[in-house]
Amino acid sequence: MIYHSCVFSLESAQKNEYIYMLMVLYSTLKIQQSIAKGDIYYLMADEETAEVIKGIPCLSDLNIIPMPKPKTLLEGMAWRYQLHRNIDIVGETVIYLDVDMLNIKQIRIEIPTDVEDLIITYPEGANTDTNYTGSGGSLAIPMGVSSGFFIYKCGAKVIQFLEEVYHKIRTDPEVYYTLDQPHFNKTIEGKDFCMYMDA
Repeated sequence: MIYHSCVFSLESAQKNEYIYMLMVLYSTLKIQQSIAKGDIYYLMADEETAEVIKGIPCLSDLNIIPMPKPKTLLEGMAWRYQLHRNIDIVGETVIYLDVDMLNIKQIRIEIPTDVEDLIITYPEGANTDTNYTGSGGSLAIPMGVSSGFFIYKCGAKVIQFLEEVYHKIRTDPEVYYTLDQPHFNKTIEGKDFCMYMDA
């Protein structure tokens, strides 16, 4: 299994407090034994942030993918949809986690080997909430879902999904309070390989 997170600093940042959050997240994943032998944790980080992380002993197991320093928060958050552009993950199960999370119980994901494409999302709020819709209206899915925690089995359809979200991020002139999350939710609409996880 592959774990994936993103940490970055903007040009204007004095100090990246999210590194501390990453340390806590990673330690809770280990405490709960969610990370098993053979699992890999990929962290996308700009080079300046990566250099700081490399000096932190408790994060030495992370596989850092260096990225260009993002100009905006949205540009950095869009990295979560670009792992497949940086490493070969076809056929792999990937868990994306924002670093401001804690792992309070062991993550157990068993996807049948014959499933090529699957996205498992976490239901979080009403499908009319602007945190998920962006500018109002209603989504054609029962609940709004978090883009900060999702799991996928990476096949051709999932790669197309990730690319579609990334395209919407780059081409939509509107900036949303929840950044990429409305694009994530709108792209899930009508996808038959998406399902909700149990809370």
